[in-house]
Amino acid sequence: MRPFTYTCPKTVDDALRAYMQTSESKFIGGGTNLLDLMKMGVERPPQLIDINKLPLTAIEERNGGLRIGALVSNTAAANHPLIRTRYPVLSQAILGGASPQLRNMATMGGNLLQRTRCYYFYDPSYAECNKRVPGSGCAALHGYNRIHAILGQSEQCIAVHPSDMCVALAALDGEVQVKGPKGERSIRFADFHRLPGETPQVETNLTSGGINYLDRFAGYLLRTPFLLPEGAGSSFVCFRARFRGGDSGRGRGRKDSRSANRIGRGRNETLARHTGREGSCWPETG
Repeated sequence: MRPFTYTCPKTVDDALRAYMQTSESKFIGGGTNLLDLMKMGVERPPQLIDINKLPLTAIEERNGGLRIGALVSNTAAANHPLIRTRYPVLSQAILGGASPQLRNMATMGGNLLQRTRCYYFYDPSYAECNKRVPGSGCAALHGYNRIHAILGQSEQCIAVHPSDMCVALAALDGEVQVKGPKGERSIRFADFHRLPGETPQVETNLTSGGINYLDRFAGYLLRTPFLLPEGAGSSFVCFRARFRGGDSGRGRGRKDSRSANRIGRGRNETLARHTGREGSCWPETG
């Protein structure tokens, strides 16, 4: 593992200052995704900025809606009375998206920014991955691609965002609040994640005015990731369809369990096809 430094700031401004000192620094909350990527050699940050001391753990009412802090754990969010009663689809999506152990550690902000589970992205021994090495190609196009996109993909990348939670937030039409060196701003949730297009290494619209292709987080810290509007969630319900097989396709004999998410509203049921971003459908071939 590549050596790295560790810092634990107490304020949002201190965290941003620490980040700006080293352009490849990473914020770490629960670490359920980032630590795996570091072990695999996909992420090699020179500095980890532990944000768990920041005051971002509140769930509170705001203008008739709900405000959820970036460091609220998935467990706390899913079980919060206001979320369970007003936005049950969000609670259902979180509870269906991971084991209790992962939910206890994972944060809402981390869930939002987690990386794809594409096998080829996770394994640096595969040279072709435009998310890891822009311009290198996409091994999944002609490889094992059962869990990959059938909508919203491009010739550069067919990987999908793995978050169940994000499907619900897209349906609820929430907002994401971020703070960077130039101040705070809000991003409509539907505009937060990007389709792969020609630049699959750029996964979000965190930057305002030009895209920094070398830095996925672009110097922004999620301060209060979600603002949910009043009355948006009571008529939604979350369904999951699972596909199971005995072999992952790479000779390891593991069980394969992937899901497609569907958000229903009343009698007009809509498939949440934020493919290439979140809530994806996977083809049966590969």
